[in-house]
Amino acid sequence: MSAHKISTWVEYILIALAVVSTIVFYGIGFQDTAPGPDYTDQFLGLTYLLVGLGLGVTLLLSVINFVKKVIAEPKSALKSLSGPVFIILIFVVAYAMSDGTPLKLQGYTGTDNVPSMLKFADTFLFSMYALIVIALIMTIGSSIMKLFK
Repeated sequence: MSAHKISTWVEYILIALAVVSTIVFYGIGFQDTAPGPDYTDQFLGLTYLLVGLGLGVTLLLSVINFVKKVIAEPKSALKSLSGPVFIILIFVVAYAMSDGTPLKLQGYTGTDNVPSMLKFADTFLFSMYALIVIALIMTIGSSIMKLFK
């Protein structure tokens, strides 16, 4: 079975799980007596699982394709590393831009207002912003390129 077929089936499974969990969360999760959704913890756990499965399968298939390319064409195999290296570079730059200064929040007594958690949150927010902008630029750029072909 090819990597493309495996990734397609995993994609369908992840989409089905996401749709079912969203229906359960929004359709069944609210009650009149409860202050919020009943299944928030389960929904977040499933979200972590889906993200982990998606990343795990992506990394596994990337490694398999890289090994196949190294065996067949070593020079083109190095080119296939440009995507993951670019994403790692985005995370490194986002981490360098992040600030870990504790916030002055009135009434907050939680344990997450510490430099490590604040840098973690900033890193992922900045990297998400960068990746969204890159995706938009690439989408618009590919549409423009199709017009000229």
